[in-house]
Amino acid sequence: MRAFSLSGNRLLWTSPVAKGSNPFTGNNLVYSTFYSESKSYLIALDQATGTEKWRYAPTKGSLETASISLDGTSIAFISSPSVLGEGYVLYVLDAITGKLRWEKSVYNNNFSLIVGAKVYVRTGTINDATITAFDVNTGSKVWESRSLGVSLPGPMCVITADGKTYYMPESGMRQ
Repeated sequence: MRAFSLSGNRLLWTSPVAKGSNPFTGNNLVYSTFYSESKSYLIALDQATGTEKWRYAPTKGSLETASISLDGTSIAFISSPSVLGEGYVLYVLDAITGKLRWEKSVYNNNFSLIVGAKVYVRTGTINDATITAFDVNTGSKVWESRSLGVSLPGPMCVITADGKTYYMPESGMRQ
């Protein structure tokens, strides 16, 4: 990864990142996945200097295919099994310090998305998907709903308005 000045082509700093990584910014930090010695990490770098602020290695699984969601001071991701028999785990960290807030086993690796005080997770199969909302601070399940119709794997959109939550999987909108 390379950071350049906005006023020109001046290189500010460089840092190694994981193959296929999609770095993103927030809280004056740059977040990215990183691999070292056969271990995967989520790292946070100072946006101005590239100095590593924190590094988190999931206790189970790999970040190789993780979708990472950031909202304010929370960051969420689902790790993929790295050894046979290991399950998928949803992790929520403090985005500023990298400290683990909570973790939960989930059915499979799909997508997590933080909106406000909830982490939305879609799991299941194409024909039998479930979306679950967890409290971002405690990990308590707030609600769960089965998807109607086909729900293809891929990103989802969550909209909250007038006390209602809408999510849009690829197959359409559900309230």
